[in-house]
Amino acid sequence: MYTERQRVVTATCVTTISDSQINLILDISGQAAECAADHSFPPELFQQMVDLFGSKSCVFYSMGEDLDKEPIWDGFGYNLDLAHIRQYEAHYRQFDPCFEGLRRRARHRRSLLVSTDQVITSERDYTRSTYYRDFLVPQGIHNSIIFAVGDRVGLLGLFGFHRAPGKPVYGAREHLKARLLASQFTGTLRLRKLQGEGERLRALVKKFMQCGSLSDYLVIDGNLRPVDAAGDFAAALFSPAGETRIVGEREDTVMSRLPEEIRAHLSGPQSHVHRVFDDIPGWPMVFVDRLEFDGVQPLHLLAFIDQNRNLVSEAKLAQFGITPREREIADNVSRGLTTTQIACELGISEKTVEHHLDHLYRKTGTHNRTALVYRLSI
Repeated sequence: MYTERQRVVTATCVTTISDSQINLILDISGQAAECAADHSFPPELFQQMVDLFGSKSCVFYSMGEDLDKEPIWDGFGYNLDLAHIRQYEAHYRQFDPCFEGLRRRARHRRSLLVSTDQVITSERDYTRSTYYRDFLVPQGIHNSIIFAVGDRVGLLGLFGFHRAPGKPVYGAREHLKARLLASQFTGTLRLRKLQGEGERLRALVKKFMQCGSLSDYLVIDGNLRPVDAAGDFAAALFSPAGETRIVGEREDTVMSRLPEEIRAHLSGPQSHVHRVFDDIPGWPMVFVDRLEFDGVQPLHLLAFIDQNRNLVSEAKLAQFGITPREREIADNVSRGLTTTQIACELGISEKTVEHHLDHLYRKTGTHNRTALVYRLSI
């Protein structure tokens, strides 16, 4: 069995793959790019990858960046029994020796590529393990090679290929193929991830729009560059008429077209706290909040509100049994007022405001102001 150092030396000095296999890798990556928007890759593509690695089956998982904490997302396999795949997903972290190898390498920022022979310490213990008996044996699998696809932003997914008992371990040639295939798949998997994040963003914005009080919206990134917009007012900020951009110039921002109050909020230490601005000359009421997703930079949402409608839903107030005084607190919270400002507005103490807020949190099952407004507005 190779040590890791021997494997690297072997791969560096003598390992080559044929032109036909390189062409197959390019063909596979090209087909994958064409179906990047699909939920899964087609069976024909998996068959080609299985043939490339001399395997009998394979799995693919789209995963988060943190191998220790993030769940496994969107797992699917080829030439594997569905019931066993579900079992595999349920016990992957605890029992798969290759996955533990990936975790160790990730911590030390080493190449995320392992095969069974690199990580098992005892063949006897391996074949007696619950993982081997319950998942591998019924599937006719003995060893595997797993490699991660990622870029400088983070981890994008894992591929795993399997061989049956009696077949040779995955050697230096397969490791080289894995590295080449991973480099070719990076763009496709990044596109898949971005499309998934876009779908989540649109779903979230749709929920806000369904409140009935939002006329249009603008989404900008942390550098205040426009990401998405809907409605005439937002579109005017998103893409002002008459401007021509030159390739290579500094990317445009919407900062210069935002009122001073909003600019100060977005660039200040409280940018993570939602605010409602309702007294900006020439502007409709605007709800400003931050949208956070796993593994990507936060975005800012500017939702423009029809001032003839309340942000807080009357039906929700009734559903949660909100008292008239609590309703006043909730209305002022939805406007983005601080505890001190609410106390001044209503002529009560800050301690009383906090007391009513605690009641609102308990009644609605929330723990912060943004969640409270969201719960009372849909």
